[in-house]
Amino acid sequence: MKRRTLIHEFITTLANGDIKTAVEQLTILTDTADDYALPGEFLRLNCEALQKNNWDVLSQAFVNEEFIGPEGEFLIVAPYTARRQARKETLLTAIYGKVLPYEVLPDLSKVVDEIQGPLKEPIGRIMSFRRFASCGMVGTEGGEAFLVPDDWGFKDSHRAPALNDMTEQQTRYMTAKRCIEIIFDMKSANLLLESRKNGFDWMMLRHREYGFHDAGHSTGLGLKTKLGNDLLPTPWYRGVEEWRADGIEFELLRQTLSECETGRTIAANLSLRLGLDAHREGGVERDTDVVAAQLALDALLESGALEISADRKLGFTNPTYEGLVEASHEHRSRAIQLTRDELALQYQQGIWGLYGSIKISKASRVLLQGLVIDPCKGVFQNLH
Repeated sequence: MKRRTLIHEFITTLANGDIKTAVEQLTILTDTADDYALPGEFLRLNCEALQKNNWDVLSQAFVNEEFIGPEGEFLIVAPYTARRQARKETLLTAIYGKVLPYEVLPDLSKVVDEIQGPLKEPIGRIMSFRRFASCGMVGTEGGEAFLVPDDWGFKDSHRAPALNDMTEQQTRYMTAKRCIEIIFDMKSANLLLESRKNGFDWMMLRHREYGFHDAGHSTGLGLKTKLGNDLLPTPWYRGVEEWRADGIEFELLRQTLSECETGRTIAANLSLRLGLDAHREGGVERDTDVVAAQLALDALLESGALEISADRKLGFTNPTYEGLVEASHEHRSRAIQLTRDELALQYQQGIWGLYGSIKISKASRVLLQGLVIDPCKGVFQNLH
């Protein structure tokens, strides 16, 4: 515990904007890195970057995962940009945490070949971690729990792993749990929340869900291509991409895992989409994740998998894991077709018309607002 004191002081200093003192503290940490089980060379580079405000010196070491110490602990400081409510915000961000052991994805190449042919870009890597201290874009309800590599403020960061903050995920999920209990009838809520009873099992399930979701992003033209060529310039386009990745995720799960494990992972996804993402402040007009939640609800309604009780709660017609797999059929089918359509485009820019043609029924718009968002108002205080 004592060895972490200086790291916490360093992060507090950064949060207060005292860069000069922060550099001095990070220099001490660099000189005594072995005492903190942290990689000294990466800390040296990070100290240089902070002192000179030149962050590209971190690029290669970050991509090579050299920021992680021998016991899995890491400390990183760099600018990070979040995109919320149709705007960007960049903050100097520090994270001190420890990488968790995580499940390795099965070989998905055969399933991907059946959906679209060979991948155009590799599936991204995800590192889940427990957070000890942070400042900037991490560690609050208004910050980021899943840090995509592209948004770090140095070159080539897109080649690095995404960082999944399980400490923040767990905090948010406890609040989302309340929303799920408000939105759904008892049987359906219990189904969606069942895996939450075992904390470590839940963290591994969340890691798996994000991993398969990221594999979904790698299909079609590939997310890195879309971001690199500015093909997703609006919250709507990015929301459609999130929803498409969810649908491909469900198909990859269905074809590689048991029906029960597939259902459990779909439950984790829907808990996030309807218990958390649907309630972000930007709404469906300005927030990527609200768009994804809206489209997910639309597909569930179209499939006939949801019904409305007399007390205006949503409920699954078959509240079992097998039922959730069946309920995902419409979403999976739409996402697979969209993926094939984007690969058939003559020009990449055709994706704007393709994603813009995705429709939401008026009924699902009304139900998202009336049965999902409105009943949960006040549960979250500052969810961007």
